[in-house]
Amino acid sequence: MKKINLKELFHNDIFLRILSVLIAVISWFIVVNFIDQVGTTTVRGVPIQVDTTSAQLVQLGLKPVDDTQQQTVNVTISGQRSVIGNVTSDDLSAYAQLGTVTEAGSFSLPVAVTNTSDKEFQIVSYTPERTTIRFDRQASKTLTVQAMITGLSVADGYMALDETVTPSQVVVTGPQAEVDRVASCVVAVNLDGELSRSRVVTSQVMLLDADGNAVESDYLNLDHETVDVTITVMRVKDLPVTIGFTNIPTDFPLEELEYSFSQDTVRCAMPVDVQDRYTELNLGYIDFKSLTLDPPYEFSVHLPDGFINIDDVDTVDVAFESEGYESRYFDLTNVRVLNVPSGYEITPVSRRLAQVQVFGPAEVLETMTSNDLVIELDASTIEIMEGQHMLPVNVSAPGKGLVWAVGEHQMVFQITEIS
Repeated sequence: MKKINLKELFHNDIFLRILSVLIAVISWFIVVNFIDQVGTTTVRGVPIQVDTTSAQLVQLGLKPVDDTQQQTVNVTISGQRSVIGNVTSDDLSAYAQLGTVTEAGSFSLPVAVTNTSDKEFQIVSYTPERTTIRFDRQASKTLTVQAMITGLSVADGYMALDETVTPSQVVVTGPQAEVDRVASCVVAVNLDGELSRSRVVTSQVMLLDADGNAVESDYLNLDHETVDVTITVMRVKDLPVTIGFTNIPTDFPLEELEYSFSQDTVRCAMPVDVQDRYTELNLGYIDFKSLTLDPPYEFSVHLPDGFINIDDVDTVDVAFESEGYESRYFDLTNVRVLNVPSGYEITPVSRRLAQVQVFGPAEVLETMTSNDLVIELDASTIEIMEGQHMLPVNVSAPGKGLVWAVGEHQMVFQITEIS
């Protein structure tokens, strides 16, 4: 085996370079660990904190306006190199000393830095040593949101109601001085095209000062940044008015009865989704047993929920054609019982109905006798019980056209069960 010639190695450049590096590393290790174990370093970016719960600030009602987390200090520390090499900003606490804060405003406050970890090192210095923080009282203001709508147009036959804003109010909070700048708030809505249906638009809330200028502030907060603006569109229709009748006499030609309305139609605005379901407006009903032609009958106008009475018509009068009509009184004896159930017999005890008022054309009444009028009891409408009972009856004039009797009439009938 060839022997290593040390003399030749010390004349080898590569060997000398490797040996030099090795000697330097060993020297550094000895110095650091055995000769110079203490060193210094700078920890950068330690955030400055403000104790907002301090009794002093609470008593004054103040809070910092600026974001103190954006203000930092650089801290120079000393200690064992093996320790300080692992120290971070989380091991340090920097806080503003609040002793000189007595009112709202900006204050230059001294900064204190402490070691909050269990690592052993000393704080040598830090910069900056002071920080400027603005304090103010927190305030809030409730504002009604006003909608500013442009480009609103509705199709023919439709109408738009006043817009609604949801929520209708917002609360702005922040430093007193900033809140005092705010005078109102608005939401802008830009529309395109004609509307034939309601529309909901979500828009950003804008804060304005007393001069109508936008208020821009990083210190103001809104409980609602956006609101919904609803533009309600309704269909406009002229609904013909109608009436109905009850207790119509048998064979009465209702289509020949002439009457008129003080207003033939009522202009309404209605929800778009129900427009096809409404073609007329029924005012109510007239009972033939109380129809006397004069004076006119007054009906209140009642619209379905969600409708708007554009004409603002509260009542409509119904007038019947009375020219050529008159009334007469008859004593009636012609009694008929209809729909008698099997196994029973129903007979009138009193066979006369006196002084029944009858209306109709004069030329028809002049030729009528009591035999032209019929008293009818519909047994299907009563409870069948044996014995004598006072029961309601109807009066009609079959074949006599526009003739009817008025009033409520009753007669005594005998109900007998037969085998």
